[in-house]
Amino acid sequence: MLAGALRLAAQRVLPPPDQTAFEEIQMGGAAYRFLGNGTLPLQFRFTTLTAAGGLAVGGNDLASLRAPFKLAGLLVLLFLLLTLRRLKVSWPVTALVVVVAATLRWFVIAAGCADEMFAPMLWVGATMWLLVGAQGDGQPSLAAAGVLGILSGVLMYEHPAYLPVVALAGGWLVWRAAVGQVRRGASARAWAAPAIFLAVLLTTACPLLSDLVHQRFDSAVFEPFRRHAAGRVVWWAEGSMPRAWHYLVALGGGPVRGDEGLAVAGTPALPPPFGALLLAAGLAGFWVGRRPPLRGMLATAVGGILIASAVAANINVARLSGLLLMLLVPFGCVVDDVLGWVARRVPSPERTGGVGRVFRVGAAGTLAVALVAFNVASIRTLVDDPRGRAMYTEDEYAVSVFITRTAQPGQTVVLWTPDASHGWAPAEQTEMIWLLHPKRLRIVGVTSLPAADTLAPGTLVVAGVQRRALTENEFGVLERLAEVSGSRDTLTSAMNLAGARSVAGFCVRCP
Repeated sequence: MLAGALRLAAQRVLPPPDQTAFEEIQMGGAAYRFLGNGTLPLQFRFTTLTAAGGLAVGGNDLASLRAPFKLAGLLVLLFLLLTLRRLKVSWPVTALVVVVAATLRWFVIAAGCADEMFAPMLWVGATMWLLVGAQGDGQPSLAAAGVLGILSGVLMYEHPAYLPVVALAGGWLVWRAAVGQVRRGASARAWAAPAIFLAVLLTTACPLLSDLVHQRFDSAVFEPFRRHAAGRVVWWAEGSMPRAWHYLVALGGGPVRGDEGLAVAGTPALPPPFGALLLAAGLAGFWVGRRPPLRGMLATAVGGILIASAVAANINVARLSGLLLMLLVPFGCVVDDVLGWVARRVPSPERTGGVGRVFRVGAAGTLAVALVAFNVASIRTLVDDPRGRAMYTEDEYAVSVFITRTAQPGQTVVLWTPDASHGWAPAEQTEMIWLLHPKRLRIVGVTSLPAADTLAPGTLVVAGVQRRALTENEFGVLERLAEVSGSRDTLTSAMNLAGARSVAGFCVRCP
């Protein structure tokens, strides 16, 4: 309850509630088209379905688009809690990890926006929970193996950064089967769980695999790799190890280059104290990883970093989101082991070890308060930084919101883009279709304002620019047109998140 309340409180300021983040414009467009004509892309299929659910239930606005992803973020915290408890991590340390995850700026942003880079974290959380419980009597549960196959099939459609989690799920089941065969002798039943996992995975991912067979290297499977490799193959010798080092530094609380709104360039995406503890726990986990499958999770994180460094020419630390969530499990286990080891050595006048238990609770509570304080400070730092606000400034959204709040259903909108940074598409073509199209607006894009006598009464005239403010001259031209057309009293403007007046407009002779 506390973790959920802290998460929702943090999301009141980040990501900004009045501005889209990252890929939300495109995701809103894809979701609206699915609701309208049933078109569902292969890529990011389940993220699109999640976004469509938000629009269908709440309406066509940013809050509704984000709502199901915020709910998914809370479910991730629940899966994290259940996973740690299945691994017999003490309640104080479990609470520490969950509360820290709830307030971690990275996760606050990830769970607060409709972005395909972050949405699959829900399936990662469910996969972790099933992995640690899919063992019954030393053999993986067949039912759990089937559900793991479904989750892995879902992840196949999502961002390729989550594919290492699929490899972990399948690899862990194969490992358990192999170990069981060695311990109990040859048995076909030992391989039932991996077989079920593979069958369900292939069935779930059948449309994607069919596209791969027919399109081969032009399929949706390879499109992200071509795009992020800048159209070429990226080999280990071409900077892969420096990129891997950058990812490792980012997880350790070091500065990042700045992307996906997680951090301003040159600043850390994770609070340095937490990052240092995370890396230390990760290294220790390879030696003290008593609870299976901790070493598998750590190896997956290392492999995921190396693969991301090898196949993508650009550095985007947001790719590590699923791996960061996974690393919280060994983090919690190692912290619990360390505190337990110290607690058992605390002198106690009672045989019950009450002083040691008090120490564990107090130490976990103190660490939680300190890390949450660092998390809150990092959130406030990004919110107050003009460069941080600039990362979230998307004027296409600001202009579209201005139009939808000002225009009447069916109204003609003359949209003037002075810098002609890009042609403005009609409402049914632009990615902002989820905001513009429900009002059935007729949007006419122009690069220069028309004469006053050519504007029909009731026309909404809007001036909008990208990544800057309207100049005084541009606003003056719009203002003079409003005066000539007798509509000066309807002239209004709006500021974008960075505080720049990026849009203004008036309605021609409207009451």
